Amino acid sequence: YTVKVQRELELDVKALANLQDDRNRFLLKAVENYIQCLELGEEHDTWVFRLASLWLENADFKTVNDTMR
Repeated sequence: YTVKVQRELELDVKALANLQDDRNRFLLKAVENYIQCLELGEEHDTWVFRLASLWLENADFKTVNDTMR
């Protein structure tokens, strides 16, 4: 029984890691897209607040900080 539970735990850990990787990838893509929108024109200047919010909420992610530079 413990072998089965251990296997389930391993699968759950892998699934969690995949979800976290997906979240980080989508976060970085969102930051890149907001930056691109702001660079392309003045129509979407209010999106700067969404970009700032994403950046501040995820300030501990090096990739987000590097992208913002």
